[in-house]
Amino acid sequence: MLATIPFWSDKNKSIVRAKLVKGHVENILPQVLHGNPLSTEGSLVFTDFGWDLLDIIKHAGFSDSVIEVYSSNELGHLGSVQIIFKATK
Repeated sequence: MLATIPFWSDKNKSIVRAKLVKGHVENILPQVLHGNPLSTEGSLVFTDFGWDLLDIIKHAGFSDSVIEVYSSNELGHLGSVQIIFKATK
C-alpha cells in the first residue's frame, strides 16, 4: 500500500474527532474540514492521525509499515516534503 494521509508528527496517539454510529455521524470534538475539490463544503475529518498509525496499519493485516519522506526537484515535487505511508501485505 502507498498512501498519503494527513498526519500529525507531534502526536503519539491518534485523536478520534468523529465516528459513524448506525449510519449517522457523531461528532466527538468540534468539526474540522479538509479541502475537497469535489465539494465546496469540504470533507469531515474523522481522525487526526499520530505515530500510532503505523501500529493501526499493522493491526489491519499488513506485515510492515513505514513512513517515507519524498521530494524531487527533478520531478517537480517542490516545497514541503510529501509524507508517504508504505505498507506490505
